[in-house]
Amino acid sequence: MGYKAFLVGVNTHGLQYSESDAELMDVCLTKHGYEIIKPYRKEKRSILEQFDHMIDKCDKTDTVIFYFSGHALLAKGKLRLVLDDSNNPIRISEITEPLEDCRATNKLIILDCCHAGAATADLQFDLSDTYSILTASSRLEKGKEVDDFEASFLTYQINKAFTDNIAEICVDKKITINRFYEWLVQAAKQHNVKHDVQVPIPNLLGNAKNNFEIAACESGIEPSSDESILELLESLSITQFKKVLLLYKVPKSEIPHAGTFGEQTIALFEYAFQKEGEQFPVLLENIYKVAPHLRRGE
Repeated sequence: MGYKAFLVGVNTHGLQYSESDAELMDVCLTKHGYEIIKPYRKEKRSILEQFDHMIDKCDKTDTVIFYFSGHALLAKGKLRLVLDDSNNPIRISEITEPLEDCRATNKLIILDCCHAGAATADLQFDLSDTYSILTASSRLEKGKEVDDFEASFLTYQINKAFTDNIAEICVDKKITINRFYEWLVQAAKQHNVKHDVQVPIPNLLGNAKNNFEIAACESGIEPSSDESILELLESLSITQFKKVLLLYKVPKSEIPHAGTFGEQTIALFEYAFQKEGEQFPVLLENIYKVAPHLRRGE
């Protein structure tokens, strides 16, 4: 199993920390065994050529990350990543299409930019089981740089998770995408409670039921009663999940009933976090009522 990350950070349109964001990602991912590739020129042709070269060298057992921090814009509703040659932005499909053909099993795109949630508008294929996009903002939101951090909010928290808070995201000697995402959501919500200047809540686009590993770790918490709420929810059948919604008295407006099961579990998690904080005692009680076999030791 190999880990590869392609990192792009571009300071344009008044952004101050995108390039240092890429350096933060370099540091934290290198500590977890990632081979780092950074383009030597921040121009479209050079970036795409180097990205394609990395993709061609991937094996089936690899995990691949494409990371972008910088300015993004919407062109006819579709996401464009702005580079040094700002008149020639990257279409997000120019990243996703090579990844579609990549041999690597696990693929993650991280977009730390404005309008990042619009990434799905340009996709030409269904999000696969082992394909996820982590975004700093929704389609109409702007990402946030934080002067106190000297970084964008999402990248700062990613670095913090992988370095200072590894014990909170490492379970059974591995870091999974859902556990990692859950931690980032909590970090953003806790920040917003404490600060007047609000930051967007990160989004994870893809199939939440396939909780793939993004890194290995030497130490961390063992699975217990406070294990990932998302993982517990994903273990439920659709019928059990609906029973939890009834017991927990979730307003219909809080759950996207036309969405995928993964989107619904994330929506319930976010609602529960706002309702009772990060310990989730009432939600856990209702999950165990519906599915007592999930309680540790039973």
